[in-house]
Amino acid sequence: MTEKRPGMYFGSYSVDHVRRHLDGWRAHRHVHTDGDTFADFFFENFHSFVEAYYQDNRTVGWNGLIRENTRTEEEGFRMFMSLLENFATEFASVGN
Repeated sequence: MTEKRPGMYFGSYSVDHVRRHLDGWRAHRHVHTDGDTFADFFFENFHSFVEAYYQDNRTVGWNGLIRENTRTEEEGFRMFMSLLENFATEFASVGN
């Protein structure tokens, strides 16, 4: 659903908007724990996952790496969704 209507959730295709949305969720989770093990895994490991994908360990954030390796905001958003899907598959394979 999110992939088909990003504007409804994030305002646009911008990976920076996605990042801000997720940062807000992360802040909320510091106050209101929810036991979401995927969210814990995501916030602890997604940046490293994207670094490994691009073989680039600069500190520009996962959104910066995606943005720098795509030509348009929509392409960047699609790449985020693809990386997220691969990341979720990895999460499932480590037994979480």
